[in-house]
Amino acid sequence: MSRPGARSPDYPWTRTEDEWRRQLADVRTRWGARDYLEDLAREWAPEVSDQADFVDWFVRHMRRSLSPGAALTWFRTAMELDVRYVLAAVRVPALVDGPARAVLAAAALREPLRAIGIDVRAGLHTGECEVSDGKVVGIAVSIGARISSLAGPGEILVSSTVKDLVAGSGLRFEDRSEHQLKGIREAWHLFALAN
Repeated sequence: MSRPGARSPDYPWTRTEDEWRRQLADVRTRWGARDYLEDLAREWAPEVSDQADFVDWFVRHMRRSLSPGAALTWFRTAMELDVRYVLAAVRVPALVDGPARAVLAAAALREPLRAIGIDVRAGLHTGECEVSDGKVVGIAVSIGARISSLAGPGEILVSSTVKDLVAGSGLRFEDRSEHQLKGIREAWHLFALAN
């Protein structure tokens, strides 16, 4: 999906206002049409848009998720969204992105690699970290590494922190109980991304 907000000199990686206006016109006139939603699938999920099952699911999902009016409002909101003025207030190291994207990124790697005989093991946690001598360090990095070491072949394990933060994303998890992580004082409750 295109990034929210309109393009500007300090935000060059999204659509221009004219491109957004064309998008809004398309949503207004074509929302719900299969060919339009297939185009969205190709734009938003190019790595799986050639899979008929995925495209069928995507079309059904989009039609059921948003009425034409709600879709227009959603796209208009995305066009007008601008958080740049808030970023100057951030006074700690921060990654502006969400943990759901990290989970989805790990999942996107899993199947293509499995197809060539490689089983990914992923462990995800989110928290405070910093860059030191060009490396990302901190307790969150250590916890993520320990969780990753517990993952089985093809498994994506997440901390309870990640699971709580992605509530409402549609991601489903299976309980993997509490674990004592090497070098970490308290036990952590872990969850596996459901297939």
